[in-house]
Amino acid sequence: MDTIADRMAAAYDDAIEDLCGATPKGWYAKRGTARAAVTHAGAPTLNVAYDLSREPDLDSLDAVTTDVARQVETWSIMVRSDADGAVADLAGRHGLRERSELPLLACTAGELALRADEAQRERVRRVGAADSTGELDGLPCVTTRRGGRGRGAVDASTGPCTRHEGTSTVSFSDDVRSAFRRGETDAVVRMSTAEIERARSVGDAAGEVEARYSLARVAIRGGDLTLGEARAREALDVAVRSGDRALEERPRHVLAAVARMAGDLTRARDLYRESIALNETLGRPETVNSETHNLAFCELGLGNLAEARRLFTLSRTRVFRHGWDEFVPYVCVAGAALASAEGDHPRAALMVGLADAAFAALGQVPDPDDAADLAAVRDAAIEALGPAAYAAAQERGGHLDPRTAFDDDH
Repeated sequence: MDTIADRMAAAYDDAIEDLCGATPKGWYAKRGTARAAVTHAGAPTLNVAYDLSREPDLDSLDAVTTDVARQVETWSIMVRSDADGAVADLAGRHGLRERSELPLLACTAGELALRADEAQRERVRRVGAADSTGELDGLPCVTTRRGGRGRGAVDASTGPCTRHEGTSTVSFSDDVRSAFRRGETDAVVRMSTAEIERARSVGDAAGEVEARYSLARVAIRGGDLTLGEARAREALDVAVRSGDRALEERPRHVLAAVARMAGDLTRARDLYRESIALNETLGRPETVNSETHNLAFCELGLGNLAEARRLFTLSRTRVFRHGWDEFVPYVCVAGAALASAEGDHPRAALMVGLADAAFAALGQVPDPDDAADLAAVRDAAIEALGPAAYAAAQERGGHLDPRTAFDDDH
């Protein structure tokens, strides 16, 4: 059946998927006919588990509801009105008690009146990495949808953009880092190559550094440490020439990571300490903390377990105290690596499961060095426990809460 309501449901599905893809922390998943869409916006309709088929797949909807609920505090479940009765019990099991209708309005593409004229289009520009949270008030905000799926049609439209406190423009940096964390390597290469050309043409050192840094990370993820180091040094050269020390931070981080992954832990330790000092000077406590985490891994590799545990605990405490949610998966990676180094392979397997779930909750994949650490922990645990026992422990770990999983650490 292809009624207007069916076509509207399909168009909504396309639109929310595009929105999640364009949002730096956006996450979108499919299971059966059910969908999960998370933007991390503070509106329940923008963090939603839904099934817009006439007969919802309740098992799949239950699963994606769990995925959405563990990522955000404000969320909802949505179905078509002729199916909502079957979902009420499911919603109740997940703690939702209120229910309301959500009208979905539509018109044909030919009837749209809010189109950008030529003068308005000329005022729209790409935001580069050098831009901060620039003033957007009064500029037209152009929204489009990606083509290619052949369902519905949404023309470009405009409306006034208002910048609210606490929000920022979406920059190349936001876009490319989000793509990297989602594992979209081809997109990172394409975006970074274009950004280098754009940045060099306008003298945007920040944009060029970010793009070259991103290409370095791609090379490292692909296992080419030599190329990764070369690209990081290219980024560092641009940063040094600019005279802006803040631009040196990411390239220096990559160079330290390459040294650690190459096994030169003494050099890596020195580079991480230098990075920590730089970020303390720049007033970047969150980056200081992430480099403390990396320094701890160096100490762990050098056999200094007590110092590694101290640094991991310091980093983890800061993460939970300040609500640095994007770093929670790496706290779990640290827990897995420390347990493995101490010979506690059952706990290491639990922590691997916890880390996998934490990355999935954010719609991310590990950075290359952390992925290597997790792989080493898995191999050691499987060898020590056997595949079946390891798999069972990893599965249990996926259901733990990261904020309580470390309560028995000392």
